[in-house]
Amino acid sequence: MGAAFDYRTYDTDDRREVQSRWLDDREEAEIEHINDCEDDGMDEDEIDEDMTYSGMINTLDEDIDWQNVGPFDNEELAADYVENQHTKWEPALGVPFKNGDKINYLVGGWCSD
Repeated sequence: MGAAFDYRTYDTDDRREVQSRWLDDREEAEIEHINDCEDDGMDEDEIDEDMTYSGMINTLDEDIDWQNVGPFDNEELAADYVENQHTKWEPALGVPFKNGDKINYLVGGWCSD
């Protein structure tokens, strides 16, 4: 199976808030994937099997591997770092980046697809 790069950004520098929102976003991605599978006519067993290979953040671990880097100058540089450093099946990477005069976080990685 392959991999797809997926991530989310958070407009806060509070890691606890990022962790909480990450869990919510993972759940939303899972619901979205289930809905897509149902729209495609998959039964419950097929959906369960397919969940491991959605290519979305719900395939990443709930934990975040906070990287001791940055903050990156922008979201694109943060995403490039995560894309180049993350390995599929490992916890998502979390990195800070600058957004104007604020620090935001990007969390994500390579998702099984």
